Amino acid sequence: MSIDTLPKAIADLWQFLFTPIITLLLLFLIAYWTLGDSYRSSISSAIKEGSLALSKEESKKTLESYGLDKLMPIIAAFLIISALHVSLIIVRFVGDIAPPRLEYTPSALYISVIPHDKLASILQMSRR
Repeated sequence: MSIDTLPKAIADLWQFLFTPIITLLLLFLIAYWTLGDSYRSSISSAIKEGSLALSKEESKKTLESYGLDKLMPIIAAFLIISALHVSLIIVRFVGDIAPPRLEYTPSALYISVIPHDKLASILQMSRR
């Protein structure tokens, strides 16, 4: 990679990551807003207590013994990009199964609103 192609590579990377980052942030904001206090309390308790079974020292020793401590930035980047990609796929899937417009059947609406004696006369008039 030369200096001339570096701006294009950065622009391509930003174009690749921009939409999934915005999507993931919006999903977190929607979850934070809709789930309310239960979501906030679970996030704050996970941050305070720590979600790992191992302490920081134990996990660091384990990673060093397998030689994975040097690969952690690459693994973290891979996991973040994977989470962004999966969230984008999920949002597109939900958008695809959602109906494009609101549909209703007026006959079901008539049956539920109009009294049955008037509904019978309306049905008789429509048969003529």
